[in-house]
Amino acid sequence: MSTENEYIEFIQKVAQYEKNWWLADLVYLQAVKCLDDVRKDLTTLNKDHVDEIIMPFLVTWGQMARSISQVEEKDWNGLVEKLRKQKSNLDHLNKWKLLDITFDNETKEAIKSLYGAVQVKYVGPTSVSKILHLLAPEVLPIWDDQLRGKRPKGYEVKATPEGYVKYMEKMQEIAVKFFPHGADQVIQDISKHLTQGREEILEAKTVAKLIDEFVWTKCHEKG
Repeated sequence: MSTENEYIEFIQKVAQYEKNWWLADLVYLQAVKCLDDVRKDLTTLNKDHVDEIIMPFLVTWGQMARSISQVEEKDWNGLVEKLRKQKSNLDHLNKWKLLDITFDNETKEAIKSLYGAVQVKYVGPTSVSKILHLLAPEVLPIWDDQLRGKRPKGYEVKATPEGYVKYMEKMQEIAVKFFPHGADQVIQDISKHLTQGREEILEAKTVAKLIDEFVWTKCHEKG
């Protein structure tokens, strides 16, 4: 469990993110919603989902236009085919939330296999994590260059499937620290720092997403 000062910092950092990025996160929430049926059955994933949801999400919310524009059609088609074969692994992971996932061998192998399936030419580790998060927003976190290897100290991991598992374990430690009794009270405390009417947006987000907002803000602040 966090100290009072640590909890205050967490609330302030997430509130700061929400103030700056709430409008952009409407795109994020819509992308998550549009893939609800795919999460229930990954074999239903098709190229339309990539063209109309995943690619626009990566370009707009993910700000990955330069790299995504280089991915060839055959590679996107290959991504769809590889992901369809990951149904059992995604089903296994979607039974969990970041707060309670157990990192046994089966789970670690499912994470690594799913991560490997999303690795295609020009789709870097940051975009890989964003695609994974869309497929399992309750449990799979987002990372970027800063979060992986630059700062804050203690979060450094390699941009590999094994590194992603280690990063998840570290994000779970943060989640348990700040959400020992679930998300309701935390969301209420964050909402106190925001303009009225924003609770609905916060309530639609997972603990994994809120942890990302905290770590992202902390990593990217100046100084």
